[in-house]
Amino acid sequence: MNYFIDIKINEHIYQIKDRMGVLMTLIIGTNRAMLIDTGYGIYNILEHVKTLTTLPLVVVNTHGHMDHSCGNYLFEEIYIHEKEKT
Repeated sequence: MNYFIDIKINEHIYQIKDRMGVLMTLIIGTNRAMLIDTGYGIYNILEHVKTLTTLPLVVVNTHGHMDHSCGNYLFEEIYIHEKEKT
């Protein structure tokens, strides 16, 4: 069973839903892709995103709650507001 379900919005935007109901958004640009939030980090969201794009990836967290940022450990380039860092 796949832990993630993809909801294709259009050619460049995917909502990725995990089995706990957490939504992440992948925006695929011309040169880079952006993942908004990384979920709980229970399963490897990075490996899943690699099935959708091969572009270099940046992560942006909407805020620091665990259901939005615990998967950050899988990524190299992560942005979050300074006040949300824990």
